[in-house]
Formats: sequence, C-alpha cells, structure tokens
Amino acid sequence: MIHQNFPSQDEGLSVVRSATPDPVNMAEVLPVLRLCAKHLGISAQVLRTLEALLSFLPPQRNHHTVFASNETLLSRMGGMSERSLRRHIEALCLAGLVQRSDSANRKRFTRFDPVEQRVLRFGLDLTPIFAGFSSLKEQAEEVKRKESQLRFLKTRLRAAAARRLLEAPEDQPALDCLKAARRNLSADEISKHLDRLPTVMDHPALPAELHSSEDLTGSGGQNDRHHQSLNKEHIDKEVLPVLKDRYPEALIYAEKQIVTERDALIHTRNLAPMMGISSQHFDQAVERHSPMEIVALIWQLLQRGQSIRYPSAYFYAATLGKRARNFAPLRNVIGHTLRRLSADNYLFTCCPRTIQ
Repeated sequence: MIHQNFPSQDEGLSVVRSATPDPVNMAEVLPVLRLCAKHLGISAQVLRTLEALLSFLPPQRNHHTVFASNETLLSRMGGMSERSLRRHIEALCLAGLVQRSDSANRKRFTRFDPVEQRVLRFGLDLTPIFAGFSSLKEQAEEVKRKESQLRFLKTRLRAAAARRLLEAPEDQPALDCLKAARRNLSADEISKHLDRLPTVMDHPALPAELHSSEDLTGSGGQNDRHHQSLNKEHIDKEVLPVLKDRYPEALIYAEKQIVTERDALIHTRNLAPMMGISSQHFDQAVERHSPMEIVALIWQLLQRGQSIRYPSAYFYAATLGKRARNFAPLRNVIGHTLRRLSADNYLFTCCPRTIQ
C-alpha cells in the first residue's frame, strides 16, 4: 500500500530563515520508517538509500532538501549502481517520502536572492517525512503492537505444543504446530493452530507491563541492547571520556553533548550511514559485541578519514566477518590509557576519568 503524499515545499521556493534545530528527533526517524516500510511499499534496499539521504541533513537547518549529487550519494553508500540509486529514489517519491525539485539541467543546487530574501532549492526534498512524522509514528506504533501480539501468540503456540509433546512425544499435530511457529503466520492462522492444542493460561497485564514496550526500536533485540551485562561493562563506563579525548572528529557531528554511553551509541548509529555502514549491520554488530566497542571502532574509522578506503567493508569484516573473532578495538584505547597512567606515575587502578 502506497502511503499518502504529505505536504512539501512549493516548487523549491521559500523564504530565507535562520537555521534552527529540527523539532523531530533524528534518532527516531529511521526506526519509525523501518517499521512502516512494508506499509509504505519500500524494500530494505530502498530504505538504505533513504538512510543515506537523511545523513546529509545537518542538525541545524531551515529546510530538508538534499543537494548531494548521485556520485556523492553512491560514494557514501558504498557499493551500488547509479541505475539502482535512481530506481530507489523513484520508489521513495512514489511512497510519498521524497519530493523531487528539479532544475532545468536536473542538477541539485541552491540560488539566493538578497533583495527579496528568497531562495530556490533544487534537490531531493525530504520535508514529507518530517511534515507527516506524527502519522508515520502512529503507523509504526500500530505495526509494533501487531508484532508484539504475534510474538505473544507464537510463544503460546510453542508452549502449548511442548505440553502436548510431553504427554505424546510423537503427536503429529503438535509437531506440525512447532514447524508452523517458524513461519510468518497471521494472528488468525496461529489461533487455528491453538485450537488443536491444550490451553495455556495467561494473566491480565499490569500497568507497568502495558507501558514497558512503548519506545520504538528497529528490532526486538534493541529493547534489551542498552541493558546488556557484559564482562567488560565497567571498562565501557570508564572509556567514554578517553574516546572523546582521542577521537574529537566524531564529536563535531553530535546534535547534543555526549554525556552517557547511550548518548554515544545513538550518535554513532547516526554516523554509520555517513560512512556507508547500514543500520542493519550496525545493529547486528552491537548485538554481537559490546556497544562501546562498536562506538570506538566507528569513531576510529571517522578519525582516520581517507586512510580507510572502504569503511563499510572494513566495519563488516571487523565485526561480523572473518576477523570478528579477534575484534577488540578497546584494547588499544585501554592500553593507551594505561600507558598514560604509567607515564604520569599513577597506579593502574586509577580511574581513567582522572586523566586530563
């Protein structure tokens, strides 16, 4: 189902205004769009192109137009043909998320009139996303509720089948239900399977449980991602000040001051598309490794700049590929910290926050 067209700029012409922070939190945009993607009729590849477009919008701005050329977009995305890029942009326009404002030669640029204080913008206008964000968020919340319901029903189906198999290990209907639980089933289909199995008692949800999953995330794993208990958790808590000191380049792009590890992770997730790293690979890497290790790697790649020719390929190989087994970006950071402590005649047990 193609989404309705949201309001946009009038043919690229607008009054000049001073740059202001966007009222929509950019950290919320992509998770919402991922949940709405199926309803909007866009694929994961098209969504990746939209991620790249959003990465060109600065935090302080008075418009939502992207002026980057196709060549610049392709270099940021890392590995896509121009034909595919054009097809993805057309799909985004059909979905009502992007509006083209073409110049006579179809180049993307801006022209300013200092007398009338007007400006012409020719590019890819993302205003529909922000103008209709409240509607998109409502759709995402509805999708999330339905997904939660399906997870609940599948859990009940597996529990009911397991109880039947305890009584009759060769019961074919129960075995069929376990196989069916691996497929994408609708709520009605799951209910039909449940009618063939023993009843699994449930209970009314308490108020705290009703509101425990209201925050929108791109996947179920993200709900627990910020609450991981890792062996190096105490190191993660102490390493953020060191990362901020060693990799100042990453702080230039921050929308707000980075105080906590969560702030650093959200900021790093926004940086990833700028380097051609898909959010899907980023989320998988965070699930597999320590969140602060991924933060350290992204900040290192950004600081090294052009010395890394293909940062997206480097990131995948280091976190999810063959080299993932030896992935330890914090090792150098901690080693550097300890050497500084030793040089300053401090004990190794000193807190890195004391390093100034």
